[in-house]
Amino acid sequence: PGRWTDIGAAVLSWMAPDDYLLAGPEAEAAPFVARVTRALEGHHALVTDLSHARAVFQLAGAGARDALAAHCPLDLSENRFPIGSVTRSLIGDAGVMIGRYTDLDGAPNFTLIVDQTMALYVRRIITQHNMEQL
Repeated sequence: PGRWTDIGAAVLSWMAPDDYLLAGPEAEAAPFVARVTRALEGHHALVTDLSHARAVFQLAGAGARDALAAHCPLDLSENRFPIGSVTRSLIGDAGVMIGRYTDLDGAPNFTLIVDQTMALYVRRIITQHNMEQL
């Protein structure tokens, strides 16, 4: 719970009990989705393609944590949200999945996945923060 794992260039994130999100290039994700679909055959399960329903942002840099913390109720400190963490939260009024990935050049690296209809809103909120620090 609350973690993600690499599957090639794709990332599988735990979102809730029995609820996972696979994100990555289609060429990497499609074989995994096919295997999971076959494995779940005959069970009560649903695999849904959300490709065109979500927007993905990468937020990395010295000010990334502060930019998120200014608009997100989570404690994103290193010891509370270390590399490998993933959770759902809010940025402003938008529901968002936040994942903490391997640091880039020693600075925090986050991925945000948000409903496509809220993408511009989230982008505007995040970019209002000091862009020179991101």
